Amino acid sequence: VSDLLQFAEANGQIEPSVRDRPTNRLIRSLEELSAPLTTLREAFDALARSRVSGQLDAAIQQQYADQRQRFEALIDQLSQTSVAEPTTSFAEAKLKQLKDTLDLMTRDLPERHIEQLRNDARRRDADADEQLVKNDPKLAKIVSELSLQTRLELARRAATHLFRASGDPAKPVMQALGTEVSPDKLIDLSADGTSSPLLLSLKQTIERVGARDLQAIVLLSDGRSTETTTNVPPLLSAAGVPVFSVLCAPVDRHPDVRIAGIDLPPTALSGETISVGVHVRSRNADGKQVKVIVTDEKSVKHEKTVTLSGESNLVRFDIPAGAPPSAKIEARVEPIANERLTENNVASASVTVVDQKINVLLLAGHAGWDVQYLRNILSRTPWVVLQDQLLIDDDTKCRFSTEVILKQDVIILAGMPVASLSAQQIDALHRAVSDEARSVLMLGSDPQTLISYAHQPQLASMLPYRIDQTPIWRTAPADEPTVRPIPSASAQVLGLPLLKLDDDPDASLRKWLARPLMYRLLRVGQLKPQASALMIDRSSEFPLMVESAVGAGRALSMLIDETWRWRREVGGDAHDRFWLQLIRHLAEPRYNVSQDAMSLGVDRTESAAGQTVDIRARTDVPADVPVTFQLRRGEQIIEQQPARSLLPGSGRWSGSFSPDEPGKYDIVLKAGEREVAVPLVVRAAGEQELADVAPDPALLARIASVSGGRMYSLPQIDQLASVISGRQIERVDTIQYALWCSPYLFGVLVACLGLEWAIRKQIGLV
Repeated sequence: VSDLLQFAEANGQIEPSVRDRPTNRLIRSLEELSAPLTTLREAFDALARSRVSGQLDAAIQQQYADQRQRFEALIDQLSQTSVAEPTTSFAEAKLKQLKDTLDLMTRDLPERHIEQLRNDARRRDADADEQLVKNDPKLAKIVSELSLQTRLELARRAATHLFRASGDPAKPVMQALGTEVSPDKLIDLSADGTSSPLLLSLKQTIERVGARDLQAIVLLSDGRSTETTTNVPPLLSAAGVPVFSVLCAPVDRHPDVRIAGIDLPPTALSGETISVGVHVRSRNADGKQVKVIVTDEKSVKHEKTVTLSGESNLVRFDIPAGAPPSAKIEARVEPIANERLTENNVASASVTVVDQKINVLLLAGHAGWDVQYLRNILSRTPWVVLQDQLLIDDDTKCRFSTEVILKQDVIILAGMPVASLSAQQIDALHRAVSDEARSVLMLGSDPQTLISYAHQPQLASMLPYRIDQTPIWRTAPADEPTVRPIPSASAQVLGLPLLKLDDDPDASLRKWLARPLMYRLLRVGQLKPQASALMIDRSSEFPLMVESAVGAGRALSMLIDETWRWRREVGGDAHDRFWLQLIRHLAEPRYNVSQDAMSLGVDRTESAAGQTVDIRARTDVPADVPVTFQLRRGEQIIEQQPARSLLPGSGRWSGSFSPDEPGKYDIVLKAGEREVAVPLVVRAAGEQELADVAPDPALLARIASVSGGRMYSLPQIDQLASVISGRQIERVDTIQYALWCSPYLFGVLVACLGLEWAIRKQIGLV
């Protein structure tokens, strides 16, 4: 009630004399103490510095004494005024305590005493306002009308008041969500936008109007911005234009919990178990327990209870993917006590489900632990069709025909002897990889087997190292484990899902470091130029997982054979995740469009504004032809970036775009003069507006502070009008004047020439 009455008074709806009472005057007097107290503190700090330096300055001492005497006189005057009125006599004792704390300026005791006294006065003033409204039907009607208005309507009233109070020579420029609004159309504003980019709107205003022509900026807002970052742009401070922010909503102390987002993989295979990350954000709810419920496509509920800590909490679920073509996932968090807004407790997202199974052929010449565990993992995975053969002895021949080999997506060679493969089977292996763009996975093998591969040209092309190198198992001395696998720097930059143990990069690296050490690694010598190390030993930096391009396909070599230790010490889920991600990485993904030996795919063809769209592509262009991705809207290129090579020489590329504006786009793969495109529809992220409706006064205060302004509340709108009207525009005009046109320069040149002539004559040169 008190705030609404003050706002009505500031807008001229009621006369100031209606609320002119001793407590109100006391509040204003206490607010006026802030400036002299700041001056006194600065004088005290200067005195303290001079004492520490050992050079006590009498002038500094006198300045502090004068400032303290003035401040004490203000307190004495305020104390006498308070005692004269019964309703403010409570302030006498506290004003005396304030005076006694001036010797403790190094702490914030004076400021705290002023704030406590001001809060006491506000409570008493609010009680008086409540009684005033009860006794006056006219005031009650005004308060009732204002209480039913939205934040936009209150802001519109305040803007109208500022426009009328600004007067000449100021010329107000109105802007709402990036759109210029004439003052006479201010009444027609409506809350039909899909986002509130406060910082972007301020930046656009300064750029459009020009800092030189801006006297000040008034930002009427609740402070809640839908931008992903709330870092104040440097332009606000560099422009020299103060921003006076006005908080148009009371601070909400009620607790709130909401679903801020759902993390899903871009695509999933039918029958695959996917990881769902639910981001739960909360306000004023630390320590409370809430139940997070995820419902999958088959209406099966998965529940977890989480204790809220800080503003954001991530809750993970492992759920089976639904049926093609897409599966909808709904996440819900149960409301907590006293929560007023529950519309943001529910969110949903969809994942594209592909009805595709990966054909895997496992050819093993030995039955090591890694081979056995990998065989078991693949055999129980519903989206994998496994065919395997484990040789009993070297005389056993591979039983799979060339037709079967050519149909495989991933071929695993685990120490398969060359003698067990016919010439036709070796040729089929090579054609499947180099011509059909399949992949081969070579597990840690006996060095003699690898040497035999090097002597066979078609198999040698799949080795990641030079064939004149001799591989050898390197074991740590004293039989102690020393090999610690971690992703290489290049793999971390690319962010390959293959090596992600957690969606957070730092958490993923910590999990890698927590895995048990191994006893040996396979040293293979110098790698081929087209080979890239994806995993290395942390101490020696020797490669442990190497990927190389083989024609149109890929070959990946594992130079360790002890990942089974992870299963025993870290757990089966972590071990399974590593190998299944590896198989998914090697299987060629589906592309949205293929044309002229160029393929382009995106992880989603519909996205929300600001959401990242990942891109993958394949080309057959020469190495000197530039490959780029373009984001187009019609014929206009909105953004362009060079494609990132996933593997040198493989013709595989990646990239990403995050369009902010809703509409229809095209993502274009351009290689030389050729190009292919995939359409993209970007929806308005309207849910951002309702994600959190609580005001954010901290952002408004930060904006005002950085720009040299100040934050006000709606009831203080009359003070802001007077501040802006009294502010003078300071301009610095630059005048360019050609130096060669200056008569002073001409005089200096003539004088120098005359001096030179005199010296020459003196020494006989003239």
